[in-house]
Amino acid sequence: MEFKTLIFNRIFNMNKRKLGIIIIILLVSILILFPFIDTNFFYSNRIKNRINILQEITELDMDKINQDENLLKEYNKDKFHIRHALTVEGVMKYFAENLGYEEEKEFWGIVRF
Repeated sequence: MEFKTLIFNRIFNMNKRKLGIIIIILLVSILILFPFIDTNFFYSNRIKNRINILQEITELDMDKINQDENLLKEYNKDKFHIRHALTVEGVMKYFAENLGYEEEKEFWGIVRF
């Protein structure tokens, strides 16, 4: 007899109580081992950590940017372009304030660059 056939016959010849106990033991052992088997078990924690890292990376030091005149004049040599950039900054801050984005006003003002 083949090995598969032998196991198949043994399972069906078992009494129902013994089979039930074996199934329960199997399910409990799978539930205990699940966190170690499934890599996505801590998926939500990994996503939160990634979001926090991305937020830290993308935070801008607004004081440094506003104080650095060289950053403004790096690509804008002409007086007209510098004045235009400062005007755009003012307009963006104005609309951010009026549309309910007071906390992000400085962020929207950075568009001048």
